[in-house]
Amino acid sequence: MSKFQLDNFISKTGNVEKSDPFPDFIESELKDNLIGWLSSATDKQSKSLNVVLETYHEIISKIEKKIDLKINERKIILSRVAEIARVDKSNLTERRTPELCALVRELNIEIQRLWKLTSRKSKTTQLTKNELAQELTRVKRELANERDKNIGKILTALLNNSIYSEKKTLADKNAQLENEVIELQKQNAQLKVLLKSHNLKIVKN
Repeated sequence: MSKFQLDNFISKTGNVEKSDPFPDFIESELKDNLIGWLSSATDKQSKSLNVVLETYHEIISKIEKKIDLKINERKIILSRVAEIARVDKSNLTERRTPELCALVRELNIEIQRLWKLTSRKSKTTQLTKNELAQELTRVKRELANERDKNIGKILTALLNNSIYSEKKTLADKNAQLENEVIELQKQNAQLKVLLKSHNLKIVKN
């Protein structure tokens, strides 16, 4: 971790210099509270603040480099700060160090904002050769399944069309036969009238 020199920020007499180690997005009121707190902070508290700021800049640097980070790796955790600063975590609480806790909350909000805005490395680029081969096989299988589904739909449509065409042909043929029957019935009726008019006897077999 790069070291922040808080001793350069606050002089031995407690006079605050013009520059400060806090990011620009930190509101003036919180900055003033932190500056006032630092003027009477213990060495352990100052060291804890150093660790907080170092951790923040490290996380931001990784995000800007598009390094994939787990949830706990992209946030400042006070228990981890206490461990690195070698202080009891009970010293870094809302009751004992409200200014520091407020700073951590603001830094974490900014970290999450940048994390959402910055594009990370695609998961595919981190796959091993075997994983890539498995992914390729899976994609090919899905494409084959999709192709089979499409072929099935086409065959079903063709079959339905063929059945419809066949039914229509049979219906047309049936209508033609019915017309022929009607015509034959007419002819038969006409013959009966002719036979009756000439007094011809019909011999029954």
